Parts: sequence; C-alpha cells; structure tokens
Amino acid sequence: MSRPAESRPKRKRAIDLPEIVTRIAWFITPWRPHPKEKHNYEFFPRHVLACIKVNRLWRDTFTPVLWTVFNEEAMALRNIPDAIIRAHSCHIRFLEVTKDRATNPFQTTQLRRLTMKGWNHYSVCTDLVVNNPGLTELEWMLPQDNKIERLTHVRMQLALESLRQLTALFLGDWRFYTNQLIRILRTKPVLEKLSLFGIEGIAQLQEGTTVESLTHLFINSDWKPNPGLAELFQYFPNLDRLVFQPDDDCPITEISSHLRKTCKKVTAIQAVDAYMFSYGSISEKDQVDLIVSTPNCVELDFAIPALSANVARALLSPQLKNLRNLHLNVSGNTKVNLGYANRILASVNHNLTHFILINVASNWSSKKCMALFERPWASPTLEYFKLGGIGSPGSDAFTGILGHGLYGGYGGPAFGGAGHGQNDADNPPQAFNPDPFVSESSADKLLAKNGWKLLTPAYYSTSVLDSRYSSILLKRLLKQVFILPRMRSVTFENHEYAKIGTQ
Repeated sequence: MSRPAESRPKRKRAIDLPEIVTRIAWFITPWRPHPKEKHNYEFFPRHVLACIKVNRLWRDTFTPVLWTVFNEEAMALRNIPDAIIRAHSCHIRFLEVTKDRATNPFQTTQLRRLTMKGWNHYSVCTDLVVNNPGLTELEWMLPQDNKIERLTHVRMQLALESLRQLTALFLGDWRFYTNQLIRILRTKPVLEKLSLFGIEGIAQLQEGTTVESLTHLFINSDWKPNPGLAELFQYFPNLDRLVFQPDDDCPITEISSHLRKTCKKVTAIQAVDAYMFSYGSISEKDQVDLIVSTPNCVELDFAIPALSANVARALLSPQLKNLRNLHLNVSGNTKVNLGYANRILASVNHNLTHFILINVASNWSSKKCMALFERPWASPTLEYFKLGGIGSPGSDAFTGILGHGLYGGYGGPAFGGAGHGQNDADNPPQAFNPDPFVSESSADKLLAKNGWKLLTPAYYSTSVLDSRYSSILLKRLLKQVFILPRMRSVTFENHEYAKIGTQ
C-alpha cells in the first residue's frame, strides 16, 4: 500500500543542497579585473549580494565569500562602519590595511595574508600579527622616517618571530638593531620569499643561521646604511632568484663571492638601478664577476652603462651554457652597444631563447642601429627578440630624422629644418643605400610573404615607424629574424610581430 502523498519525504531541490551551493560559491567572487588599471582588481559585489538574498542557506554560504578578501583602499568608497567590519571580520582571510587606525576592528584570528601600510599605531598592528599565528604571507610597511622606541621595536620583532608558517615576508622602512633580522629569519622554517625595502641598520652580522627554504630574495635598499646586508647571502644556500638595486656603495665583489661559494643554485638575477638613469653603479669588472659567478643562471636582467667587449665575452662563455633569457638595459653610444649585441646574435656559442635590448633613455639613432646587422645572425635557439629605445619625436637623436616621415617632423623640411641626418656625425653604414621608403603596405606584404603578422593594435602610435630610416631598420630586422629556425616573435619598439600559428 503506497504512502499518502502528504507523508512522503520532500525531495530537496539542487539549489537547496549545501554541497551544491558550496560548489557554486567557488565560482562567484565579489572582485573583478579593474577596467582601467592592468593587473589590478575592483570590488564589485553585485553577484554575491544577489546570491545572499536567495534564502538562508545561500546567505550563510555566500556571506563568508563577500568578506574573504578585505582591501581597505579598494573599499574606501563603501564607507563600511567599523561595527559591521568587526561583526564579519571572522570571515576575512586576506586583509590589506592602508589607514592609520587607533583601534583594530579586525577581530579575525585566521588570516592567511596580511598587508599593513603606514600604520602608525604599532601596538595595535602588532596585536593583529600576534592574533594570527597561521599567517603565510606578511607585508609590513612602516611609515617613512619612523621613530620607534626600542622596546616597541623588540615587541614587533617578537611578533614576527611567532609566525612560524610564513612563506613570504616583506618588510619596508624598518630600522633594525644588531642581528634583529637574523633572529627573525631563524624562526621561519618554511620561508621562501624575503623582500627588504628601504631598510637600515643591518650591521656586520655577529651570528647567523642557514635558511634552507629561502629561494627568492628582493633587496631595494641603500647599501651604505646596511654594511652587513651582503653577508645575508651566505645563509641562503638554496637561493634561486635574486633581485637587487645596485648603487655606488653596493659590494658587488662580496655578493659575487657569496653567489659563487654558497648560492650555487641561483637561476635568475635582476640587477637594475632603482633610478634607471643613474648609471655607473656597477663597474665593468664587477659586471663580469657577477655574470660568471652564477653558472646555473637561466635569466639575467641587467642595467649597465654599455654593452662592452668583456661583458659580451662573459655572456658567451661556456660557464653560462644554461642562460636562456637575457634582458639588457643600456645607454651610451648606439653603434658600440649594437655592435657587441651583434657579436652575441652572430654567435652559435649560446642557448638564448629570449633577448631584449633596451635603451631606457630612448635616444638611439636608427641609422647607427644598423650595427646590429654587421654579421649575419646565427642564433640557433632564439625564439624572441626585442629592440627598444629608438629616438622619439623631439629627442636629440631624432631631430631632423622625422622630416622624412609621413607627416614631416621636427627639424625636417615641413618645419624649415635641414632635413635628415643633420645631427648625425657618423657616416651612414652601407646598409643605408637610398632604398625606397618602407610603407605600411610593403611591410604587410613582407610579413604575409613569410607567414608573419603584426599583433599591435591599429590605434597604437606609429610615430617611430614614420621615420624613413627606422622603417628601413625594421625591414632589415624582419628579414633577419625570418631565417632563424626557432624565431616566433619580435618586438620593435612597441610593435610586436609574430609567426602565424605560434601566438
């Protein structure tokens, strides 16, 4: 006998099953990519709020989703009262605080990532750190020129020492006492990334401990007020990636020595001047020492005054057989830099797959850049090449050049100037025979004929290509890369070209 309909158990709808609703919550977020700022996000909770209104189950499931990430700066326009923040802060796992708060409305104890910037009430933010022993990532940026009492500093140090699950630590504008940083690091058994920004007070180290887990080190601090900073390298035997900003006081010799003796596993180095134009920080000898001190290096990003013969020779040495990605930011004479770059590209004694050559001052003469083709390229493994820094309209290197462009340029006939080459003392290389102007249509034909295409959007500026000699340079560059067996993409200024079927 069948049971009466009213006594049968009610079948639940799929949207009322907790496991289904929880799974849906994985795919709905209150954050979306920022429409105007690349690599940034904006708070956009519309869809999450709609889910919260479905029923009680959905409300209980999606409320934590709404509060999981709390970025104070991004949510400033919402004017959320502290009482509301305090009531829901138990759901916060990723917190970024940018206001100087006298009280702490964040009562969470389960943070995974914490970012604090410019928080002057040190006791309050120290308590927040202590209350979240499970933190895996911490960014603690103090106000510049801060004057912290030693007792407060010690309490902050003890708070950092209590975090044994940290994998990433960023400290900004800290003033350390003797061995304070070492004592913090030795309590971090799983620390992988360490960033030191604007720090002071790292004196000659009296004690130390090996941090086996650390693989990434970022240093953006003056070296003079930190005479013991280079000694840190000896405690990181498994260092894989190093980023630092050299200045006139940077002990490159000591750093190279530690890299050679202790940090033998380094595969990536980025040594770029923080000010980009204050060259001369690394001498030629130091450049060579740093290059050859890392035989396992795969990626090298350098800011140097010029690409010299010794540096080019070091880059082609058998010791750097693992080097794949080379990025050079240089200044100085166009012909010299491009000439030695040609020696690298014309050699088969390297395994480079990516080569980027940039003049950060953007004052290279397009005529002199023809030195890049003195010898035919023979790079068997090269897949990507980028050339940037050709003079832009109004620069010294381009005065008189744009007169042969599509619209006439500064110093050209259209403005009563003398025309092309009036500021170029060097004789044009033979490659600059009076060839016809390389128009956009002829470049398209050249690309199509060889199975390549332009990836740059049509609305992008083409002012550099308006120069006759820049266009000839581009044509010569394209013809050169077409014959390299593995070449897939090339960038000339901001114009990217790719082999069809590879992008």
